[in-house]
Amino acid sequence: WGKDASAVLDHYPLEAYASVPAAFMQADADAYVICPSRRMARYVASSSRKVWVGEFAHFQPSPSQPRGCSGYGPSGCRGFGCDNGVELDVVPGHHTESTKFWATHGSDVHFVFGTVTGPDGLGPPTNVTFCDFTPDESLLSDVMMA
Repeated sequence: WGKDASAVLDHYPLEAYASVPAAFMQADADAYVICPSRRMARYVASSSRKVWVGEFAHFQPSPSQPRGCSGYGPSGCRGFGCDNGVELDVVPGHHTESTKFWATHGSDVHFVFGTVTGPDGLGPPTNVTFCDFTPDESLLSDVMMA
């Protein structure tokens, strides 16, 4: 971010994220997706149009190893699939304070369509993930599909 690098580091302190790539992904998403989308929504709303904006921030590591994936790293493929941030080594494959409000792009798809089994999107085409919903996640999915 050139001359703005210090301000960016101040706004996205590395200790607040699971990893350096996670901090970068959040800063990059804010700069090139989230903030421009919000500016567009404000612009459209200023012309008396109805506008809806949503944000998905629910982390769901896979409760079991995807079928077709094995031998990756010290933890195998545990946690892979439901949120691709795990497979990209951006966040750990389990809940932590740093994943409390984390969701990688596309991780909402399981909830939007109510699917709990399917391809993980990153691994070999034979990878099948099992993203079983907790009762609260089932409710979240129901609300998102309504």
